[in-house]
Amino acid sequence: GSDCADGDTSKCADTRKYHVHVYFVAPCSFGTGAQGVCQSGDDEVPTLKRLELGSDGSDTVMEIVPLVEGVEYMKVEYGIDNSPTDVNDATGLAGDGVPDTYKSSPSVAEWPLAVSARIHVLARNVTGTVEYSDAKTYQLAGMTAGPFGDTFKRRLFSTEVRPMNLAGRREIPK
Repeated sequence: GSDCADGDTSKCADTRKYHVHVYFVAPCSFGTGAQGVCQSGDDEVPTLKRLELGSDGSDTVMEIVPLVEGVEYMKVEYGIDNSPTDVNDATGLAGDGVPDTYKSSPSVAEWPLAVSARIHVLARNVTGTVEYSDAKTYQLAGMTAGPFGDTFKRRLFSTEVRPMNLAGRREIPK
């Protein structure tokens, strides 16, 4: 759609919906508290959830949306491109589009240098397995989880993504 607040169509611009999504791991699948917040006595299935900014027609609201049951941990490491430090004549930027270090909590000055993200997810079955005890440890972004000693089987998933709009502009042309 277009937004022409003053009626001058020469100044019209497309209006785009703004999406805000915050991902987090909650200790329950379906919370009984206000807006779906987990409470004592709710199920104990850890769940990846998303907090969405939306509208109920008249007010702006944040809504919790359960996504994946069994997710116990989600950790992100950001690939920081901090080398070479000299500004390249072709790109006008320092760096080369390749991550040189990974950080879970980049500083404010490092955020513009983030060119990739490693995402680690530890998931477990929602039901236990008879006569099984999880004695393993799991490495997620510099953190160790486990051993849990319970009857839930777990799996660690990891991937790396490279947002082209951030990393591509820093690549040095050959």
